[in-house]
Amino acid sequence: MLTLKLLLFLAVLGWSLYSAAVYWSRRGDNKQALRTLQTDGRPERPLSLEESVALAPFLFEPSRPGQAMPLRRDGVFVLHGEYVRHGLTTGQGGETMHDTIGGVEVILPYDARDFLEPTNRAEVVFTEKFALVVGLNGSFDLLGGRARALRRQQQDQQWQTGKAGEVPDVAPMPDGEQADTVRESLRVEILGQRAETPAEVAARSGPGVGLVPALLWVLAFVALGIASVVAPGSRMFWLVPACGLAVLAVWWVWGRRRAAGPGKVNRVRGHVTAIALPAQGGTGVGLVRWFVGDKFPLELPAHWQARWATPPEGPVDVEMRVDGHTAVRFGRALSIDDEVTRFSPVHWGRHALLAVVGAVAVAVLPMWADDLHNDLVLTSAWIRHGEPQSFDRPDRLAAQLPAIGTPVHLFGQAECDWRADAGRTPRIDCTRLRWGAAGAVAAPIEVDALTRSLHEGDFLHARSDPRLELMLQLQLMGGGDPLARYQASANAPKVVTGLADLVRSVEAACATASGPCDTLRTGLVDGLMVDDPHAPKDWAGWVRQAASGELTGDRGVAVMRASAVAGVLQSARTVADQRAGALVAAALAARQAPEAGIVLLDVLPGGDTYLPPPPEETGALAFIDQLNGSQSDHLRQPFDVDGLLVGRHTGPGGATVLQIDALRHLGDPWPSLMRAGWLALGLGLLVLHGVLFGLRFHAARGRSRAVGAFIDERWPTAAFLG
Repeated sequence: MLTLKLLLFLAVLGWSLYSAAVYWSRRGDNKQALRTLQTDGRPERPLSLEESVALAPFLFEPSRPGQAMPLRRDGVFVLHGEYVRHGLTTGQGGETMHDTIGGVEVILPYDARDFLEPTNRAEVVFTEKFALVVGLNGSFDLLGGRARALRRQQQDQQWQTGKAGEVPDVAPMPDGEQADTVRESLRVEILGQRAETPAEVAARSGPGVGLVPALLWVLAFVALGIASVVAPGSRMFWLVPACGLAVLAVWWVWGRRRAAGPGKVNRVRGHVTAIALPAQGGTGVGLVRWFVGDKFPLELPAHWQARWATPPEGPVDVEMRVDGHTAVRFGRALSIDDEVTRFSPVHWGRHALLAVVGAVAVAVLPMWADDLHNDLVLTSAWIRHGEPQSFDRPDRLAAQLPAIGTPVHLFGQAECDWRADAGRTPRIDCTRLRWGAAGAVAAPIEVDALTRSLHEGDFLHARSDPRLELMLQLQLMGGGDPLARYQASANAPKVVTGLADLVRSVEAACATASGPCDTLRTGLVDGLMVDDPHAPKDWAGWVRQAASGELTGDRGVAVMRASAVAGVLQSARTVADQRAGALVAAALAARQAPEAGIVLLDVLPGGDTYLPPPPEETGALAFIDQLNGSQSDHLRQPFDVDGLLVGRHTGPGGATVLQIDALRHLGDPWPSLMRAGWLALGLGLLVLHGVLFGLRFHAARGRSRAVGAFIDERWPTAAFLG
C-alpha cells in the first residue's frame, strides 16, 4: 500500500512539473513574440482620443488590478495569427489563463471574444507585458464594444428595477422592410414588476432532498459508534456531540423554518424564440434554450415545456422571476400560483434519503458490533431493573431457571466440555462447562497400528547415504553458487526401502479417496526415483507392481530428496489425524451422553470470570491419549461466572444449555445501550421516513396527474398568447 501511494505521489509530482515546464515555456515564447512585435512592428494608424478613453479601464495588470500599465508605443499595430488560450490550473481550483493571438498575449476588452475566428487579424496597442485589442477581424472595434457594454448595462438595470418600457437592443438593427420584421420579432417590452405571491414562494422554496439532515444523521451515528467502543473516560466526549447532532437533524426536518421572503417578478411581452445550441463535440443539436426576443433567457417548468416542441407563435405575456429568469406565468393559461393554490406541493425527496440513511445504519451495525443480541438483552434488563440471582448447585439452577436477561452469579465445580467440530481438531473447550456431570468411566479408545504408523512416520523407511550426499555436495559446490549449501541440505538424498510395504500401507490407509490421501499419493509418485526405465508414472502403476510382487530386491529400493520425504511425512500425519478424528467423534458422543441434573454453561468470559485452565493444544492421537487417561474426578475444577443470561435452549439428550455473557453487566450498561440506541434510531429512520416516502410519493404522482388534467383544460394555444 505504501508503495502504491509513493508511485501515485511521484506520478502526480511528475505531471505537475511537466505542466509547469510547458506553461513557463509558453509564457517565455509569448513574451519573446511581444518583444519582437514591439521592436520590429510598424504602426498601422494612430490611436484616436475616443479609443484612448475607452481603453482606460483595461490599462492595468490582470493579476494586480491596482497596478497601472501605461501604453509603451504610440499608434495601432496589426497582429495576425491563430487564437490560443492556455494557462495553469491548481489542485485547489485556481487557474491562471492567458489569451494569445499569433503567440502574443492579448487582452480582449468588452465583447471582443465573441468576434474571434480560427485565424485572426487584430489591431492592438502595447503595454509592457501584453497587447490590448482595439479592433478584430473588421467586425469588432473598441468604441462599438464600449457602446454595446453600456447598452447591456442599461438592459440589466431596467431588468432589475422593472422599469416599464421597451428594452433597448444591444446592437442597432439596420434599416429596411425585412429588418423591421426582424426587429418586431425581437422586440421585448417590460410591463412592470411585482413581488412573488405566497404560492410562488412556496413553489421554489421546498424542503429539498434532505442532504443536510442526512449528513447530520451520518455524523451522529459515527459519533455514537465511537462512544460505544472508547474507554469510559472518553465516552461523554463523543456521546454529547452524537446527541446534539441527532437533535439538530430532527429539528432540521420537523422544526418550523422561517419562510423565504418574496422575490421580484417582472412581466414582459415579446415573441418567444428557441435557440438550439450545438452538442458537445460539434455534431448534432444539443440543449435547446428559449428566449424572450433576443434579450432574456426563459426557463419554463419541465411540465410546461414538455407540451411544446417549438414555442408558440406571436407575442406572449410572460411573468419571470428577476433572479433566475424562471417563468411563474405564461400567457393567460399557465400559472404557478394557480397550480399551487389548487394542488398543494408534495415533497418526498428528503424522506427517501433519510430512509436510505436508516437502512444503511441498520445494515452496517452488525458488521462492527459483536453479539448485538446480547446488547439488546442487557438493554432490556437495564430497563426492567432486573435483580441478580446466585446459584452454587446445578439442581437449584435447573429448578429455578431464571428468565433471559437476568444477571446471574454461578459458582462451583464443573468439567470442561469436549468438542469435535467439523473441520477442526478435537479439543477441550473450557468456555463450555458441564456442571453436575458425574464423570462416568468410558471405554478407552483403541487406535489401530496403521494409524499410529502414519502419525509417527514408521510406514516410510528412509535413511541417509553418505556417498550420495557427498556426490551431491560436490556437484552443487562446483558451480560456485553461494546457495549451494542450502540446496544440498534441502536436496539431500534419502534411500527408501520396502517400497512394496510402503505402497500397501498407503493403499490400506486410503481405502476411500480424500484430500489428504490424494496429497500423500501425489507426493510419493513425484518423489520416488528409481533406476528403471519402466518405473510407474502414476499411483495405479505402483499399486499394480506391489500386488504382482515386482517391488522386491533392488527394485524395492528408491531414492527421495529430503524435502520430498518431509512433505510425505506431513501428509501422512494429516491422514492419521483424519482417521483418528472418526474415533474421537464416536468417543465424545458417548462421553457427552445426557446425565440427570446436568447443566451446560456456554460462557463468554469477562474480566472477572474464573474458568478452569484449558489444556495445551494437541494432535489427534495425543488427544486420544488424554481421553483414555481422563477417568478420574480431578477433571471437575472450580469456576466462578458473574454475567448476564442471554440465551437458553435444550442441548443434546435434553440437557439445559445456558448462554452466559460475562462481558456485559448492569454495572456498565452504556456500550450496549448506545449500540441498542443506534439500532433503534436506524430502524426509526427507516420505518418512519420509509412510510412517509411511500405515502408522499404516491400523493406526488396523483398531484402530477391532477396538474396535467388542469393544464389540459386550458390548453388551446390561443389561451397562451398575450
